[in-house]
Formats: sequence, C-alpha cells, structure tokens
Amino acid sequence: IGGKYKILEFIDKGAQGSVYKAIHEELNRTIAIKLPNAKLSTGYQKEAKLLARIQCPNIIQIFDIGDNPQPWIAMEYVEDALPLDLFMDTNNVSMRNRARLLETVCKAISHLHQIDVVHADLKPHNILVPKKVDKNSITKSCDNLRIGDLGISQCSKMNNRTQYHPGQGSPGWWSPEVKDGGYPTTKSDIYSIGRLLKSLLLDKAETEQKEGLHFLSWVMDNTLQPNPKDRHFEADDISASLKVFSFLWDTNQQKDKNKQVDMPEAICKWILSNQWGDTFGFQTIRPLLDKYIVDCFDIESFEVRSKYEMAKKLMNERDGGYLRWNYD
Repeated sequence: IGGKYKILEFIDKGAQGSVYKAIHEELNRTIAIKLPNAKLSTGYQKEAKLLARIQCPNIIQIFDIGDNPQPWIAMEYVEDALPLDLFMDTNNVSMRNRARLLETVCKAISHLHQIDVVHADLKPHNILVPKKVDKNSITKSCDNLRIGDLGISQCSKMNNRTQYHPGQGSPGWWSPEVKDGGYPTTKSDIYSIGRLLKSLLLDKAETEQKEGLHFLSWVMDNTLQPNPKDRHFEADDISASLKVFSFLWDTNQQKDKNKQVDMPEAICKWILSNQWGDTFGFQTIRPLLDKYIVDCFDIESFEVRSKYEMAKKLMNERDGGYLRWNYD
C-alpha cells in the first residue's frame, strides 16, 4: 500500500470499510490501514486532512493518506484492544471506574466539538481500550482509551457536507434527527453520549443502587431529549457531571441502609470536599448542580430551601458569584 506499508493481517470490517494491521517497512512502525468502501471513497482524503489536525491523546491519530492502488488511510494502531462495553464487562469494572472511562470519552468528544468536528458515529464498538488492566488503578486504561472510526466525521460548520451520506453510521445509535434524514451535529454526539451513559453505567446498577444514580439520570434524560434544541448540556458539562456522580455514588454506598441519601446536602459536602479539580473548572460544574437542585427537589420547602441557599453560598465563594442560570 502506497509503496511503504505492508499489510500483515485483517482486523475488522464495518459499514465504512475494512481495517488491516500493517507495518511501515522503513520505520518498522505498526499501524492500521483503513480501506474505505468504494461508494464512500470519494472525499476520504479531504476528510482525512480534517481529522489529521485533531491533537487529542484519546482519539486515534491519522498519519498518512493516499490513493494507490486505492484510497487508504494510515492511522494509529491500538494493540490488543477491546470495545468499551466488552472491556467493562470482561474486567468487571466498578461503577466509579466506568464513570472515569466515560469521563475520558466526554473530554475527547469535547475536544472534537471545540474544533467544530462532529464524530457522528459514537458507540461502544468505536471506543477501544487495551485488554490489560491495572487492578490498582483505572488511570492507565483511561490514558490508553482511543476513540476511532471517525470515517463519517465532519466539520460542523461546513456548508458543503459532501463526506456525509444519509444512512451512514449505526442505525441503532442514531439520534432522532439523524433517523429523520438530517445531518448529524454536535447535539447528535450528545445524544450518543446519553446512550453510552444509559447502556454502560445506569443500566448496570443493581436495583438497590438506583438512588445513587439520581443525579446522573437527570443529566442523561436531558441528553436523550428528542429535539436537539432541548439538549442543553455540552460534552464538558457531562464530563463534569460524572465527577459529581462519583462523589454522590460513594456517598450512597457509605450510607446507613435505613436512611435515604439527602442529595442537596450531599452536593454541599461535595462542594466542600474540593474534589472538582481543574479540568474544566467549577464554572462548568456549578450551574449543573444549581439546576439539578432546582429541577429535582421541592425548593419551596424550608428544609430544601435552606440547603439550597447553603449550596449557592458555597458555590458563590468558589467561583466569585458566577451563575449561568438564575432561578430566583
């Protein structure tokens, strides 16, 4: 291929084309070669150039393109990897670590959206994690996670979306607007993230654990709204919400079995714990918490109102009074 790549073995075949393990003979570097289906080969070089500018450690990198003897793309090879859902189930990944992995996915998708690129086919099969797991830490798995199969990705601001054809992608993961024949947008990716939250996290909880998922269920419900205009959260917001979920989940696991978790109070404790970190900053997380308390609790009751005011006070102290949504 291209006079410099030697095909070693077949890896996989999908709707967009076939993928092979190959080697760059001069550099002795193992790579993956993608050969697009004939009907989709038009525009692949333009598309590959778009994807080559993506600099994100969790997104498979594009190395080279060509059309001899047929259109091909040379990309990063992920050694001995499993799709995200199979990785989680095979390794019995805990709820907290599932959240960590999904947070990594959200950060990568946020990077795409920040440069106006839509993935358009986000699903577990297109998210790869090496099989080997460090039993003491999920961090290495998060670092090595790769999102691939960006074959139908597009620039969300392109006027001529020639590289996307209706019917591409995975019908089972299409958003409502794509099912209706529309072009995928960043909001379509948000819908797909919602599907990931449901299938890989929320649906995996035992019945008695559902209470600890209340906050994340609220986030997921927004991401799965039929109308894209009603999906108010961005990938950054969802990543931040997974940080909050981890704390609330731990709080739920540590509670007295005969007592119900007090979510407004738990959120106040989480704010005080200063666990939100610097990744997106508290200005991303704060409005999520504020909106959650208002949407989901009887804010007019004295008990909830007092805790809500305490939360607002703490949040004001944390971020200097920043408030995206004002409910008073």
